[in-house]
Amino acid sequence: MTGDRATRTISSCPARFVLREREDATKQEFSELGISIYELDALEITTKRDLLEAMAKDMSFPSYFGMNQDALIDCLRDLSWLPIGGHALLVHDSDRFWKTYPDLAGMLLECWLSCVSYWEKVGVPFQLVFLWSDTK
Repeated sequence: MTGDRATRTISSCPARFVLREREDATKQEFSELGISIYELDALEITTKRDLLEAMAKDMSFPSYFGMNQDALIDCLRDLSWLPIGGHALLVHDSDRFWKTYPDLAGMLLECWLSCVSYWEKVGVPFQLVFLWSDTK
């Protein structure tokens, strides 16, 4: 499936909150569209460094990754070392992440959204999904 069709199907919402019980359906949607899925465990993130290290590990950033916010954006706009069918980052335990570390969750969202227009121009899906378990 081409990136163009996948973009038309899901790009209207490049970042979204999904209840955890919809995780499998969300993964299936991405898989059917040929979008690579990366998973971030927010339980392991308590500092900016933790977030940057987790992103570098989960998305296989190159060794030259500079471990700062600008370097994160640079890598998210490149991703040439990954398959080109599209990219989806699923953030587990997002409700706790947003409640406990809103600055870190906001930084991730800000960095991701700053890269969306680049990926839209080249027709590659680029999705950020916060998996949410708290329904209250």
